[in-house]
Amino acid sequence: MMNDESAQTGDFTLVLDGPLYRVYRRLHLLSPPLDLLHRRIFAVTALAWAPLLLLTLLRGEALGGVATPFLKNIATQIRFLIVLPLLLSAETTVHQRLRSSVLVFVERNLIPPEERSKFSEAILSAARWRNSTIAEVLLLIAACTLGNWVWYVLHLDVATWYADGSGGLLGLTPAGFWYVFISLTLFRFLIFRWLYRIFIWHRFLWQISRIRLNLDALHPDRACGLGFIGTSAFSFGPVLISFTALLSGKIADYIFHQNAKLMDFEVEVAAFILLCLVIALVSQLFFIFPLMKAKRTARREYGTKASLYIQEFHQKWLEDKLPEGETFMGSADIQSLADLGNSYAVVRQTRIIPISSKQVVSLAIILLIPIAPLLLTMMPLAKILELFLSTIL
Repeated sequence: MMNDESAQTGDFTLVLDGPLYRVYRRLHLLSPPLDLLHRRIFAVTALAWAPLLLLTLLRGEALGGVATPFLKNIATQIRFLIVLPLLLSAETTVHQRLRSSVLVFVERNLIPPEERSKFSEAILSAARWRNSTIAEVLLLIAACTLGNWVWYVLHLDVATWYADGSGGLLGLTPAGFWYVFISLTLFRFLIFRWLYRIFIWHRFLWQISRIRLNLDALHPDRACGLGFIGTSAFSFGPVLISFTALLSGKIADYIFHQNAKLMDFEVEVAAFILLCLVIALVSQLFFIFPLMKAKRTARREYGTKASLYIQEFHQKWLEDKLPEGETFMGSADIQSLADLGNSYAVVRQTRIIPISSKQVVSLAIILLIPIAPLLLTMMPLAKILELFLSTIL
């Protein structure tokens, strides 16, 4: 359990503890801190996917018999065999990377002694939100109600492995009932739970941004020492990739079953990637004003120092006021002038958000990885390799 002492040292986690974490432990699916991942993946995947396979095999709808058989429903296979394990395994990455990121606040002495109590309270508050039973119950209710309502409104009224096409719940097949009320509910709950955790992280950073931090515009990360916050956005990479994998599966079904083209979805893909970036990076904006203030203060202070130094340099070297015996060649004044210019250049290049534009582009490219295989629907792999080889050779 989180306590004041561990909070003081920056011991932070979004993953260890919470209602579902404790359920995993009681079912012997987890050994602290996050061991037995293979058991969790097997158990949860088996609960969500295996009954669907069995029920569709019994009805002859696993590989045929309907317009979209179960095993040919690409989005469903990706959802339960790729995305679900990815959501479960992401806990290890998120735990390790975010815990290390929060420790950096202490290691770099970014939190002044008089602000340590606020820092500790932010960590304890995040722990309370993470451990909230009420929150996870509400997420489960949302997965059962809101999620099913949205699915009912959006799904196609055609004969598939989960429905006979007549519409409504009465049109569901036996596999369809398990799919709607068990598999999708479990899947949505895990998605909502991750979105809730991302919200907790953003809330934590918002609280930190309101603390008077020790920021130095001369820090080489060009973010006054807060560059690690930009890097922490990649911690949720596995979760965000799971979102785009879902989109990829949905588009694949349209391409293979309804003769659609990948380029028909270019706007949707761009909008989806933008939404994922907003989900991951919105908290970067919380530090705009602290960074702007640190940069403005540094430019004023170093600008004043630079003016005074340049005046002395001008008087000494250009107005023939050299001390006796001192020569221009080899003088440390020249190097000091260059160092001063370099320091001021660092201040001028300081960003007003922790993450850099290159990191944003890198994250966007990572999110596009699940979409990349769909390029093969536009051009065969052999043709792509031929084009590649003809280009570089």
